[in-house]
Amino acid sequence: MKFRKLSMILDLLQGILLKLRNVVRDGRGILQTLALGEEEEEEGKGGECGFYMANALNKYGIVYCHMVEPRMKTLGEKAETHQSLLPMRKAFHGTFIAGGGYHREDGNRAVGEGHADLIAYGRIFLANPDLPKRFELNAPLNKYNRETFYVPDPVIGYTDYPFLEATT
Repeated sequence: MKFRKLSMILDLLQGILLKLRNVVRDGRGILQTLALGEEEEEEGKGGECGFYMANALNKYGIVYCHMVEPRMKTLGEKAETHQSLLPMRKAFHGTFIAGGGYHREDGNRAVGEGHADLIAYGRIFLANPDLPKRFELNAPLNKYNRETFYVPDPVIGYTDYPFLEATT
């Protein structure tokens, strides 16, 4: 990643945080997604921007940092080790939330090994409205249907996934 581009991103973030500090006193958090362009992927510096951003957040009283690794894997696919957020986790001094393709086992492992304080479950929580119970029972998960994520029909997609009791 070119230094100028990184510097511009950091300047923008810090400008926003300065403005927020004057408006919102407590409970500020930030969500960052490591969406990389081809240039960043080729140079292997996608995490560099996230590291500098996470480190900069410490100066602004940010309570939590929620970092999401972009993943397009499907339910049942084995996840690679979630290590790319570790430098950001070490740089940030508040509560660190990691997301991006985690399941029960790798989420527990990430917290247990100190890679995150909390894990965010997106797509699998959408498809499993009783996800905490399913995790507790180690029950099978509903598969999500990506084609229904952003449809205007309020009945299809967000509200039609069955609860565990309905599937047994």
